[in-house]
Amino acid sequence: AWRAGIAERWGYRTDFRSWLLTRSVPPPVRVHQIDYYLQLVNALGFPGGGEAPRIDVTDQLRAVGASMLKTAGWDVAAPLVAMAPGAAFGAAKRWPSASFASVADRLATEGVRTVILGSAGDRPAALELAAAMRAPARPLDLVGRTDLPRLAGVLANCRTLLTNDSGAMHFATALGTNVVVMFGPTRERETSPRGAGRQALLTHPVWCRPCMLRECPLTHRCMRGISVDTVHAAVQSFL
Repeated sequence: AWRAGIAERWGYRTDFRSWLLTRSVPPPVRVHQIDYYLQLVNALGFPGGGEAPRIDVTDQLRAVGASMLKTAGWDVAAPLVAMAPGAAFGAAKRWPSASFASVADRLATEGVRTVILGSAGDRPAALELAAAMRAPARPLDLVGRTDLPRLAGVLANCRTLLTNDSGAMHFATALGTNVVVMFGPTRERETSPRGAGRQALLTHPVWCRPCMLRECPLTHRCMRGISVDTVHAAVQSFL
């Protein structure tokens, strides 16, 4: 911005950028990221938006989502639980695919269908999940088949999203879909979802979390220690 000749450059005085700014604000410490940016604009004299993002789904989009689910094998009667087993920026944020599969198997015995969601890059995690399942009823696979509007329509037809700390988590909560989230290396106090959907944030206490690393150099206990029983009970509470 300075090299481009932009006359006014405003921001937090952190990361050694103060000398490049024309107006600087001291940053808050250990607050949610939404509050972090709201405080910046408020300190600069501008009104901020609400603390909880909200996305409204039209009836048309909901119908598009239902159509995609029916094409994938949904009978309309069974309740749906979406699963997003992937996570960008490293495998450390991922709950094991076999654990996702165990929850999906238990839900299948209770008459609940699983929908696997994600981008094309999440295909390996989705394949691992599906391969580890033992229930005869196979998951509905929509990985790589939804843009954001269609993803909104699909999630609007689901009771709950089971996910790692990911963009899908924030998107679902803003839509009003309930979420069950496993947090390991990241700070749930700073990046937890906000929105109309109910939330269950699950962690396992270990000395090394939150490390904020993309890959775990140890045993990944922060994620592996979150039990299938705990996650299944949290999902059940939202059905």
